[in-house]
Amino acid sequence: KIVSPMVEEKVVCAFTGAEAENIIKKKELALAILDYKLPDTDGIELMEKIKAVDNEVPVVIVTGFGSIETGVEAIKHGAYDYLLKPFQPEKIHALVRGLVNYKKLQEENLALREELGLRYSMGRLIGKSEKIRKIYDQIPNLVNTDSTVLIQGESGTGKELLARAIHYNSPRKDKPFIVADCTALAESLLESELFGHEKGSFTGAIRQKIGRFEQADGGTIFLDEIGDISPAAQLKLLRVLQEMTFERVGGEETIKVDVRVIAATNKDLDKLMREGKFREDLFYRLSVIPVYMPPLRERKVDIPSLARCFVEQFAVKNKKKIENISDDAFRLLMDYDWPGNIRELENAIERSVVVARGNIIQREDLPPRLYKPTESLSAAGSSLQENEKLLITRVISECDNNMVKAAKELGISRSTLYGKMKKLGIR
Repeated sequence: KIVSPMVEEKVVCAFTGAEAENIIKKKELALAILDYKLPDTDGIELMEKIKAVDNEVPVVIVTGFGSIETGVEAIKHGAYDYLLKPFQPEKIHALVRGLVNYKKLQEENLALREELGLRYSMGRLIGKSEKIRKIYDQIPNLVNTDSTVLIQGESGTGKELLARAIHYNSPRKDKPFIVADCTALAESLLESELFGHEKGSFTGAIRQKIGRFEQADGGTIFLDEIGDISPAAQLKLLRVLQEMTFERVGGEETIKVDVRVIAATNKDLDKLMREGKFREDLFYRLSVIPVYMPPLRERKVDIPSLARCFVEQFAVKNKKKIENISDDAFRLLMDYDWPGNIRELENAIERSVVVARGNIIQREDLPPRLYKPTESLSAAGSSLQENEKLLITRVISECDNNMVKAAKELGISRSTLYGKMKKLGIR
């Protein structure tokens, strides 16, 4: 019997292999139940013809020749299951129900993979500027290899978005994507977080812990803010990149993993290497394929496309009918320097969508910091660290020292915000 949900009859019957082949060519099958012995062929041969048309169709082989070996052979050739004659009707009813659920799960998994692929497709890296086009040109080299990638750029430029897009468009897309934020992790815990630890290896290690590298086995690990790790952690990471092996903290067993590494930093690694704070050999291991994410102020031509994308996204999320952005508001967006880059623009548009009263975002709907007189970044200093300190200080002040609100406005976690405040000397 060949079962198809695409026709009015829920069950379509064939009494020979030839009849079954005609059905296979004309109908989309949900599942198939095949007798092992047919007048003109056998069930396994017919199953192979079904699989040639649609490999996802689950097939059950029914055999009455008393041989479990026949059923095992059928499964080896791709059958979902087998039934031995004689069997009770309840048995096949339960099997069909299980197959329907199995098929539904397959469809849900496929939909999830497609959603992830869409969400993190390269199309999400919106822009038509020359600097973004250079990144588009690198896409084949980024997704069709297991080489390490080093993404450099200021905070908020979309480094993690690019890393996820690389993973979800690569052959590893069905495996884990694990993030390790090196800034958010205390130096004393970083090695344990990356490589795991054994029970009793240090005070507080009450059970064995699997590290991020083991969690990412078969997939991708994203090492964010790699420029902040200590020399000791750099040395151990270098060994992992060379051999893909490591030991957990306090352990003796050597663990081997298959992991693709994508690292990112907003630090000037060339400067850190000159100062002896970052290993040159680790830098070259990480930067097999280097990518530079430009700040938003260097690609202002992309602001309208990004802003409209965020308006559409947050209008749906907040169930509001926002159709456009006014000319005055657009001029304000274009005149602002965006020290927080795309993340700051995204948060500004989200706020504007939430507070907007009409169906068009007006100038007054935008965050006050965009149109209040503000001190020039160049007056406060030209370094990335000083610009970041100015942005964080400004946002905390505008949020009345509410750290949860400030972290959300900046698009980072509260622990990451506290880590940056400590590093930048913000009290």
